[in-house]
Amino acid sequence: FYPGTLYAHLPDVNFEDYQRSAEKLAGLRDAVDFILPGHNEPLLPSYYLTAMRDAFTAIQAPNAPYELRDGSRVYTAFEGFSIRVSEPPAWQDQALEE
Repeated sequence: FYPGTLYAHLPDVNFEDYQRSAEKLAGLRDAVDFILPGHNEPLLPSYYLTAMRDAFTAIQAPNAPYELRDGSRVYTAFEGFSIRVSEPPAWQDQALEE
């Protein structure tokens, strides 16, 4: 995690893997007080680990607000970060296949 846009829209990014990673990191929240991101800020409180997991879940709601930017969706309703996904997002592609 880092504060800024989390890029889950690129062709080589697997959304489900990203979400699983967010879930795994959220499980570490109580084990650490701070995280040391690789970009933008040197030290952040560990609550961002659960905030990221919750955000990945929230953006999959049918009514989650987003902005279309350069052919992808950007979800900005989160404090200190946003998530950019493909258009249409991976979870909608999967629903159509079922």
